Amino acid sequence: MPKTICVIDDDTDITESVRIVLESEGFQVKSAESLDEGRKVIDASHPDLIILDVTFPDNKTDGFDFCRQTRENQKTKDTPIIMYSNINKNYTFKFDVDKNWLPADMFLNKPVQQDVLVEKVKSLLK
Repeated sequence: MPKTICVIDDDTDITESVRIVLESEGFQVKSAESLDEGRKVIDASHPDLIILDVTFPDNKTDGFDFCRQTRENQKTKDTPIIMYSNINKNYTFKFDVDKNWLPADMFLNKPVQQDVLVEKVKSLLK
């Protein structure tokens, strides 16, 4: 049975390109364009991995909060999370994984090369 990945990003072009790349590698991909929709997809599909954007239209740090909430939830606390964003291009402070502030398993800068994304996903699903 293929591993399921949930991609949460408000940019439909990115979501669709990530879907195409990951499905070509044999993964099942569920996507959401908002954090509310993402929570519903996660609750319904229990993905093996979550790919999460940092910024959303209403709040530029919602992804960080969503990541922390996902880690605090008993059902999803062990689900690997890759956060990605172009936020590091816009700020001098560099965001990176931190067990308290940003408890993701990995942080990638957008745009992510296809082969790098696939490699990182596979490494977290081993």
